[in-house]
Amino acid sequence: MTLLLASLLAAAPAPMPTHDLYADDGDVRKAGNSFTLAVVGDSRAGSPVDRALGRVPVAGAEEAIVADIASAVDGDGVAAVALLGNMVAGSSAGNWRGFAKDWHSVLKGSELSEGGTRVPVVPVAGTQDRSGDEWLKGWGGAFPNAGADIGFNRVGTWYHFDVEVADQTWRILVLDSDRVALGSRWQEQLEWIPTVARGDFDSMLVMMNQPLITLGVKQVSNENEGPKELLATLEDATKIGVVKAVFAANAGTNEVFLPNGRFGELYVNANSGAPSADQARWGKAEAAGVDAIQLEPIFDLALLKEFDKWASTREFAETVIDHAKARGSYEGFVGEYEARAFPVQGWWSVRLLGAELAVTFRAWGVDGSFRDIYTVNHTKKDGWKIGG
Repeated sequence: MTLLLASLLAAAPAPMPTHDLYADDGDVRKAGNSFTLAVVGDSRAGSPVDRALGRVPVAGAEEAIVADIASAVDGDGVAAVALLGNMVAGSSAGNWRGFAKDWHSVLKGSELSEGGTRVPVVPVAGTQDRSGDEWLKGWGGAFPNAGADIGFNRVGTWYHFDVEVADQTWRILVLDSDRVALGSRWQEQLEWIPTVARGDFDSMLVMMNQPLITLGVKQVSNENEGPKELLATLEDATKIGVVKAVFAANAGTNEVFLPNGRFGELYVNANSGAPSADQARWGKAEAAGVDAIQLEPIFDLALLKEFDKWASTREFAETVIDHAKARGSYEGFVGEYEARAFPVQGWWSVRLLGAELAVTFRAWGVDGSFRDIYTVNHTKKDGWKIGG
């Protein structure tokens, strides 16, 4: 090798690490009698938007979550990881390489394995992933071929695929909720939804970045009315009861809602290492047209039990405890978990067993370990039922 060639190679930027997709748009995957998906919310580092939104960095959370998912992949048969967007704090080659390094032990891809089982990914485009990168070249480089073919040599940031579990077909619908950033492509996505909302499948799970409803303090429900329009378009095109759950991120916390009762859709918001927002326990989601909303009561109780462990171990000030429990000087106000004291961090296990669905929250505990603190199950007969 000549000195000139060697110097040119040394100066060339390292190629973007890539990650294997679980499925391309329109694919059908056979999963046997069960299928488990790890669902991960924002995992990015801190960004300039955090201070304005009251989010608090949580040292070590992302690393701990990655390690726990890696253990679950090896031990519990997790087949893929759904990343609900905001994987990087602004799109740059350096940030995407950092993401690949952080998730190397879990995600299959171009980087060589260092041992342990790795799995493919179901990526969702997030608002932070396109920060400084309007056309999501970084996201597209990290996840080659992700998205639906929308003609004229273009690929959308939305797509779908089916998973056959026992005798049931589950359709996974990935949407891009960033209405403003999509511009004219927003209408293309709306026109695409009815084409995949009907067909030979039994149930559907929806994944997007921005939440329809959130009680994260200072966080935004139904941002720019994008999530609501997507879901309304989907509802108009599907049979009643087909959509079982909607997963989102971009709320700075982990939440569960059942606003339409046990036979309605389950709404889950996830945060998995990114800075944490304070978590209100009840309140309003006015942007989504919801005057009164509360965390699913058993989930709220599970968080309250975790909060008590953190309070005892960390010796919280009485005002922090009063704030969470809406008592003392906070009596008559909304109960709120303060993120600087009790960051609600973790990830979600979504298990399909034929027609049945189980959604479990694995919470990051005060001692750094993880534990399943909440499970909600869905069956055709009973709808959503806690535990079991």
